[in-house]
Amino acid sequence: MTEDFMISLGEFERRHGINKGTVSKRARELGYDTSAGLSQDAYTALKADFKVSDQPDPEPPPDPKTPVSPTHVLPDHFFHASALTVSQRSDIRLPEGFDAGQVAQFFDGAIGHSKDTSQILAIADLAIAAAEQSMDDKIGQQRDELRKAERDGLLLNNKVLEAKSRLHAKAVESRLLAEAQTQASQTAEEQLQALLALGKPQPPANAGDSSPSLAGGCPRRGGRQSGGLVRMLNTS
Repeated sequence: MTEDFMISLGEFERRHGINKGTVSKRARELGYDTSAGLSQDAYTALKADFKVSDQPDPEPPPDPKTPVSPTHVLPDHFFHASALTVSQRSDIRLPEGFDAGQVAQFFDGAIGHSKDTSQILAIADLAIAAAEQSMDDKIGQQRDELRKAERDGLLLNNKVLEAKSRLHAKAVESRLLAEAQTQASQTAEEQLQALLALGKPQPPANAGDSSPSLAGGCPRRGGRQSGGLVRMLNTS
């Protein structure tokens, strides 16, 4: 190896089967700059860190002026030798201080805003719990009001039934009293008619009948007395 030895991350992945992104991250953690590839020290340290079997170190890059024969990179008879042009390979490196992250940020232009989402989740849990508690309180109040309304409805039904029974009894009593009043009024009218009949002239008594004549249960004492009673009633 030479002091100019460098191996790309892709070559490391090809040789050892480890993703070049993982290799780059681990190299930076170990303090190696991977912007231009892996140096000899970085390559050796990473092989030991990943515990991969040692592979022959890559050959130093050829002289850029030395042409590469097509038969060195393609299988025999893949192309006719005359169909390929002679190419030259040179060692290309990124400049010192090149930051790929700055390039990505330049094209991306978006800066993320990070926040502790666990606090947001906790606040959401509190909000949901408060809303559920409010609904539980409302439902509890509605249940209490429903039970009270049912009790009041049953009590009112009993009161209506009792009131109907009492009103029916009072109606019967009222009819009986009305009938009694009617009977009493009729009796009073009959008694008045009987009383008024006392002042009317009575038919003469039969001959030979020595018993006094009665009118309404009272003996007749002469027309003059009867007439006076009639005048008194008429005056009244």
